[in-house]
Amino acid sequence: MVQAVPGDLQVQGYRIESWLADGGMASVFAAWQLSLQRRVALKVLRSFEADLALRFQREARLLATLSHRHVSTIYDVGQLDDGRPFLAMELLSGGSLRQRLASAPLRERELRLWAIALVDALAAVHACGVIHRDIKPGNILFRDDGTPVLCDFGVALADEGGVEVTRTGVMVGSPAYSSPEQAAGRHLDARSDQYSLGVVLLECLLGHNPFRGEDYGSTLVRQLQMPPPRLPSPLAHWQGVIDRLLAKEAGERYDDLTTLAQALQSLRAGDAHIEHVVASASDDTVTRQVPLAATPIASPGVMAQPRSRRRRWPYVLAVLLLLSFWPALQEYRLWHFLQRADARMEAGQLLQPAHDSALFYYRQALSLRPGNAHALAAVARMARGYRDAALLAAARHHWAMAQNDLQLALTVTPDAVDLLTLREQLLQEQQAEQAQRDHVTPEPQRSSHHAGQRQNWPPHWLRRWIGG
Repeated sequence: MVQAVPGDLQVQGYRIESWLADGGMASVFAAWQLSLQRRVALKVLRSFEADLALRFQREARLLATLSHRHVSTIYDVGQLDDGRPFLAMELLSGGSLRQRLASAPLRERELRLWAIALVDALAAVHACGVIHRDIKPGNILFRDDGTPVLCDFGVALADEGGVEVTRTGVMVGSPAYSSPEQAAGRHLDARSDQYSLGVVLLECLLGHNPFRGEDYGSTLVRQLQMPPPRLPSPLAHWQGVIDRLLAKEAGERYDDLTTLAQALQSLRAGDAHIEHVVASASDDTVTRQVPLAATPIASPGVMAQPRSRRRRWPYVLAVLLLLSFWPALQEYRLWHFLQRADARMEAGQLLQPAHDSALFYYRQALSLRPGNAHALAAVARMARGYRDAALLAAARHHWAMAQNDLQLALTVTPDAVDLLTLREQLLQEQQAEQAQRDHVTPEPQRSSHHAGQRQNWPPHWLRRWIGG
């Protein structure tokens, strides 16, 4: 869906041409760099937050140290007038791997060449002591000539064994492509990127990602437990590479990327489309091929245990897994609510629909974590916006509009004492004006306050509100 460029977006030295995409923390625009007369991609942080700004700076530094044909190139870094940072990068007009997967069947030979190119890019990244941590089809873009380029180093990490979480407490990266050690929050090294690349290749071969569950928790369980599915016979020659990339233990993956590149180069990849393979590899087929637990079969001459007892341990295991992942599930719910709330806020759905609005999802987030700073700040901004609109309407004597806007502010924060006080003050001012209009003398205790109010409008208390 094409979105309009925000009218107030001004970047010194650049002319914004069009919106390209939205990511987790930034928006990307096509722009014209005036000084060098060339088209670039501008990545602009959507809102200024200290932790996101630090990620931006880190991404800029990482890209500045990398010079590789298959890694995105950075041209410039700067700051908007409101303090938000921006990056100017190479404009990649060939779309993403995600788009290519959705639009047309891939050729096996070109997939092999792309994989070799990406392995080469990862080798350069790892040589700089960096783990990408977010390899997925949406972060693999193409030039017009079809060259694949690895992008988006916003969550990259120095290879020091650290683990990082977002401001909501959720692990960074994309769960459907995360390695088991990343999903479990364990020590990471460069072999984690091998696993993520393996999931991407598997998705290209099957036409879907079999590790993607119905929700965050089931996806994590699949990453931790589910072995790689068997490939259809026309693609069986990929099985060895896929199995090794998707080994649950990092030590069982490739020792280095040179060995992986050699394995890919030795594949006898044909030039046929993979379309017929995708059609024969349904979710149900894959699920039947890779059950999480097999039912034991009694040996001849040995009495089998009752079925209920033999099948009891998987349920016990499921309960233990649920308990172990409960904190992660709660964190995912928090992240999910905040993501939806921010999206509704950007779309202008602040209060309506009642159960699909920004306010609804922020309150859901606060019910999980009452002290969440992001949700509290967003709710305060909403209330402040309605309050300011009410004050502006009152200054123009639009009393009905002022009361309506103030009621919306109270809908956001019903117990705000300052808003309740303001509502009373506005009501008194409205009544006083109506009384003066009807030539009715106001009550004595109010007469001195309103004497000459038309000549000295707005009153002192309202000027204080507007100024504050």
